Amino acid sequence: MKKKGNVWLPVAIILGVLIALFLVLTAAVALKGRLSIGKADAVETEDTEDAGALGTTADGIYLSDVALEDFSASSGAEQQAQTQEDSGVLENEEDYILPDSGTTALTDADLEGLTAQELTYARNEIYARHGRVFESQELNDYFQGKSWYTADPDFDDSEISDLESANAGLISAYQNDHDLTYAPQ
Repeated sequence: MKKKGNVWLPVAIILGVLIALFLVLTAAVALKGRLSIGKADAVETEDTEDAGALGTTADGIYLSDVALEDFSASSGAEQQAQTQEDSGVLENEEDYILPDSGTTALTDADLEGLTAQELTYARNEIYARHGRVFESQELNDYFQGKSWYTADPDFDDSEISDLESANAGLISAYQNDHDLTYAPQ
């Protein structure tokens, strides 16, 4: 006759294996999330005093900028883009900081949470859309990395619409009012 205590041994083993599997999967998901979100922590900004602003991480990167695809496996091209972001390039080559700044009047709410560097880049992307060649090597390098940018040595400020000019002025005033000036190299 078998003891009733032996019945629990296979159940305990199965339960132990399931718990171990759960812990391993949880650790893998947490590690992958930390690696993907870690890119925001690796971006160096000139303005770390903004840490803790609503909707941003400690580095001033929008939490909403961490897209779902950031949690998928990275290809070589994505890892190269990651390296570019870590080296100070703020967005991937397709993105704009303020995508509608050429067609929609901006408000202070559109600018909240952006770092001084992002605001400077956003102000200059208005001009970059028209091909302005910048005196700053940093700005030239940044916009040359964008697929939508085509340098136009014949660019003239008259190509900027009144709306775009007003948006650039708003960004500049916002930077001055919030002590968020940034001088690109």
